[in-house]
Amino acid sequence: RETTSEPTVVRENAANPISVPSQDLSQTETKSEPNAVVVPPLKENAAEPISVLNKDLSENETTSEPPTVSVPQPEAIQPSRRRNAAESISLLRRNVSPSKTKYPPSTALEPQPEAKPPQSRSRNSSGLSSLQIGLLLIVLSAVLSSLYNVAIKIIFHEGSQIFGVLEVERLLPPTLGNTFLILTLRFMVVVPLLVLLSPILHPTMWQDLENLANSVRGNPTPANAATKQILLLSVVSGCFLFLSQVLIYIAIAQVTTGMAIALFFIYPMVSGLLSWFLFRDRPTTFRISAIAAICCGELLVLGGSPNPGMGNTSMGSSAAILSGVAFAAYIILTRVCASKLHPVTFTLINFATMLLLSFICLMLPLPSDWNLVVDPSKMLELVLSAFILGVLTLAGYLLNNVGISKLGGSRSALIGGTIPVLTVIFAGLIIQENLDIIQILGVLLVTFGAAAFSFETMRNQVKPSSPTN
Repeated sequence: RETTSEPTVVRENAANPISVPSQDLSQTETKSEPNAVVVPPLKENAAEPISVLNKDLSENETTSEPPTVSVPQPEAIQPSRRRNAAESISLLRRNVSPSKTKYPPSTALEPQPEAKPPQSRSRNSSGLSSLQIGLLLIVLSAVLSSLYNVAIKIIFHEGSQIFGVLEVERLLPPTLGNTFLILTLRFMVVVPLLVLLSPILHPTMWQDLENLANSVRGNPTPANAATKQILLLSVVSGCFLFLSQVLIYIAIAQVTTGMAIALFFIYPMVSGLLSWFLFRDRPTTFRISAIAAICCGELLVLGGSPNPGMGNTSMGSSAAILSGVAFAAYIILTRVCASKLHPVTFTLINFATMLLLSFICLMLPLPSDWNLVVDPSKMLELVLSAFILGVLTLAGYLLNNVGISKLGGSRSALIGGTIPVLTVIFAGLIIQENLDIIQILGVLLVTFGAAAFSFETMRNQVKPSSPTN
């Protein structure tokens, strides 16, 4: 009978901030310290200590403390304390051992205010570290892109010396058929690796591809027509990227690596002009100055004295400029598809298109001077070189993708504009390929002009958001 009546008393007094602490005391403690529950200083803080007190008591404790449970002292408590009691009841714990409730109320409250400031510090530090990580990833991506350009030169250049010590023979003559072969072997590495990494990069990539395929097979509804258009633009952009790669391979094989990359970086100027005509993105005075800097740099690079031992300088220069124009068209199409297709899906479509085009072009009949010329004894080195090119391509893409998500597209493009300078530096260090002073000035002007485009984009993004902040 006592056990059935006692819980009802406990429930009735559960709303009292004074009776709940008394339930956790032993029988000797309630006899020796009866005033500990009634002292006013403890009543003022009764609203917060209750949040760590136990609500489930053993039968011995409930039966040994009937006076404390049924004490009618809460009737004399001020209304404000009753309000605090109502707030504290929602924070009661049910599974706290009696040994834990014997701690003073102040010790239970100390960790709560101390835990909040470290959280804010960790957020600030994580924000700073995110920018630093993004900066590091974009810098590594630019370094890998520069090393990739030097690796292409080593494959086609005759008698290269790595760091002036290691003599490396030319793996392939710089013919058009060999260019198709290198691209085919390279994307045979890139495409499978990207497919394997797709569940991590973009888990719903296969769903995106299925939707694109259904838009082609389905009825000609407006939604399917729009999806089909995005698929078509993605394939066309892959064609432009393939053309750009073929031309830059030819340019690197014919002229110095730094000169070819500097001429290739005409694409910011071309993409800006195309944006003006297609999207009514009128250039500002700052952008016109950047275009002027790029034009002057290109003229200085072209006006430099040709290096001895190089191939057809005019053909290499023209191929580099046309490669930049094709890459600018690829950027415009990327801008159209970016808002409607995930970057990983878009990139996989581009790479698969380039692999298919490489296979097709490799089987085309070409003139004898442009045909495929491969030394069977160097086939292993060729496959290994193609694998290295594929790894550098995919690693540069992944680092650039993750870095853009952390640093931002405009800042990333600002750092990516340093690729011509980095290519000249690495080409000079690794294969001792040097430019004259006029060409070096041209490379610097091209770099500053490309960086100015990115800086203006970043400044235009900040201006609209400043009034709202």
